Amino acid sequence: MHGYASPVPRRRSILLGLVVIVGMASVGGCGGGDGRPVVTVAAASSLTDAFEAIAADFEADHPGVEVRLTFGSSTTLADQIVEGVGADVLATADDEAMATVADAGLLAADPEPFAGNVLVAVTRAGEPPPFGPEGLDVDVVAACASDAPCGRLADRELDPLLDAGTLRPDQITRAPNARATLTAVVEGDADAALVYASDALSAGDAVTAHELAMDQQAPDTTYPIAVLDQAGDPALARAFVDLVRGDRGQELLEAEGFATTLDG
Repeated sequence: MHGYASPVPRRRSILLGLVVIVGMASVGGCGGGDGRPVVTVAAASSLTDAFEAIAADFEADHPGVEVRLTFGSSTTLADQIVEGVGADVLATADDEAMATVADAGLLAADPEPFAGNVLVAVTRAGEPPPFGPEGLDVDVVAACASDAPCGRLADRELDPLLDAGTLRPDQITRAPNARATLTAVVEGDADAALVYASDALSAGDAVTAHELAMDQQAPDTTYPIAVLDQAGDPALARAFVDLVRGDRGQELLEAEGFATTLDG
């Protein structure tokens, strides 16, 4: 396994709106309403742009196959799969969410890492960093829910400030996933947000991203992917995973601001 390659600092047009968990098939990999083979992929919301591009490539390489993407908090997706909601492939933003599904015996094979990410602070475009020597320099900071992977990373940044009294609990607003957290800043519901570097990139010129202080920086999070044992067509599901982890998938992930874990 190779080390991470640095994310590409590139701006792109903004993709806004809350990501809603909808459309998961009751049985993974079943044919669509028109009889076409379907690969259902449940993925962390931060993967939205990258996986939409990867899915388009997959469909082009597999004529007649439809990829159905479901995005949301990794923790929520994992819980739903354990509760019986079907999917063929699961991609989460950390190992902890994936372990929930693995511990339930629902993976067809061991999960495999395919990308990494880092937490950054974002403000509206042109505004200064939200954290200073005395703590938070803005009124409201948005963070993911504490049980989501991005929320666990944010809490590593916020908890010391809460303990020191330089941040009050009522200055923190929570959103269900990384994209919803980003939207809080873009739409003016928060002055700053703690999100992944890839999410900040997706907002283009609407936000300014600020690196977190090195002595406070939460470590990179690794994204694992796995085929589920309920996959209706395990070979197709495996092919999607291989695309994600192959040269083309890694190229698309890097273009969306992710660190890549593989050289190809």
